[in-house]
Amino acid sequence: MHVASTRLARIMKINMTDSMPLGVYFSCAASIDPQRIVVARPPAAALRVGLENGCLAIGSCASGAAPVLKYVAAIGGSEIRVNAAGIAVDGRVFCEQFGSPSR
Repeated sequence: MHVASTRLARIMKINMTDSMPLGVYFSCAASIDPQRIVVARPPAAALRVGLENGCLAIGSCASGAAPVLKYVAAIGGSEIRVNAAGIAVDGRVFCEQFGSPSR
């Protein structure tokens, strides 16, 4: 599967986590639009918390984290609504009813 990247360097990402379908992902030059998969590089501020809760792994990013795969939910100009019922982007509900974070 190909993922959008704004860099020219080709990136291969092997996903073995539950956050995305298992498999091998390759980057390609593409626009970043809602519902595309992108390679994200977590900031250093997220590394400690991400390591503690198992969401991030140590890797090659400047922050010390491994790149992650994520779906794009919204871009500039998207209308985002967050309330007790959930999260909606441009009228499409992504998450329903917030719960307490599980630990």
